[in-house]
Amino acid sequence: MPPKRELPTTPGRTTRRGPRRVPLDTSQPSENDVTPRPPREAPPLSTNPRPNAPKLEHTPLHHPEDSANTSETSSKKSRRSESPREARFNLMLAETGVFPVSIDAGDIDFPAAAQALRRDLAHLESQRGLVPLSVRHLARDRLAFDHDDPYTGQESGPPGKGGLGGFEMWQRICEIQGAAQECYDEDCPESTWNMEVHSTLLRTALRGVWRSKEIWYRDITSARISDGDLLPKVAGLTRSKMVDFAIIIKPAFLSPFWDQIRHKCNELPYRTINQTDATNVRRVPIAISLEVKRAGGNEHETLVQLETWVTAHYNNLKVLTGTVTREPSDVKMPILPLIQIQGHEWKLMIAQLMSDRDMIIVHRDIPLGSTRNILGIYQIILALQRLAKWVAEEYRPWWITNVLGESG
Repeated sequence: MPPKRELPTTPGRTTRRGPRRVPLDTSQPSENDVTPRPPREAPPLSTNPRPNAPKLEHTPLHHPEDSANTSETSSKKSRRSESPREARFNLMLAETGVFPVSIDAGDIDFPAAAQALRRDLAHLESQRGLVPLSVRHLARDRLAFDHDDPYTGQESGPPGKGGLGGFEMWQRICEIQGAAQECYDEDCPESTWNMEVHSTLLRTALRGVWRSKEIWYRDITSARISDGDLLPKVAGLTRSKMVDFAIIIKPAFLSPFWDQIRHKCNELPYRTINQTDATNVRRVPIAISLEVKRAGGNEHETLVQLETWVTAHYNNLKVLTGTVTREPSDVKMPILPLIQIQGHEWKLMIAQLMSDRDMIIVHRDIPLGSTRNILGIYQIILALQRLAKWVAEEYRPWWITNVLGESG
């Protein structure tokens, strides 16, 4: 048998142990030179190695912020333990119950202002005469109209100071339709819909003549109901996020109306004239509220938010007019329009407080239009302008007379 060949040992030779290079220590015996020994036995595990120490429960490792996240999650779960459908049913059982009804329910006494709104919006629903004559040639190419189309016919009269003429309006509507289709196709979140579509649509509809009449809008996505006493007396309801936009009355700076509202705010505990103390609407009366959900969102959740919000709105108007008690009052509460937006579709609801019966009737499902197509957006814009007319001619005079005690 040939003698075993020994490899020469090179000083500084290294061996790999992971990423580090560790020099070999030749002064220590190699594994082959160490006398074999039996392995040492590990001591038996004890559930409590120290007899006097308290027994510890096993808990998973976590970061400090996990505790806050866990409590927040459990809080959300407790708030959401009640389904939106159950919450809507409980709203009917509140002290001032909220009862949704069909707009065509014949056994409800529909106020005159609501009847006029319904009639005019039904006319827009036919989509006849929506497109201005000045852009008929563009509409014919884009929408494949024939020579006898019923959709054009609206005169492109003066748009008012800062308003859009026929061609500019057409361009803006085409941009809105493109943005809405992009948001829908890419399943964008509500915040993107609000920024790209809804805010642009509201601004387009209200600029010009209606803004000059102090009718404008606000993004109130982060607004909360300021006073818990304004909420419906239903267990489980919170002051969480309610609605996304509001159409408001925006008094001119330093005008008498502006000054009266400023003094009124100083008399109130939350320094706000609305049911929320969000800073951007403290001194501008909210007239119409809008709630947004993506296509396929929970419609019952949308309705719970709007019905809760409008209850707080009416309760706040009672506080402002001094009619909180159940005693008969000469103050007749106005209707309050609400707009439900789900994906492309816009619908109107009209709330009506029936003080003699301690209930709020919500007339539902009045179509306002759709952002799916050009005609639907024209319909929405004209519907918003009709609602702005109601704010200017009905709600604003009521508010000045009954809240400020001045002649409208």
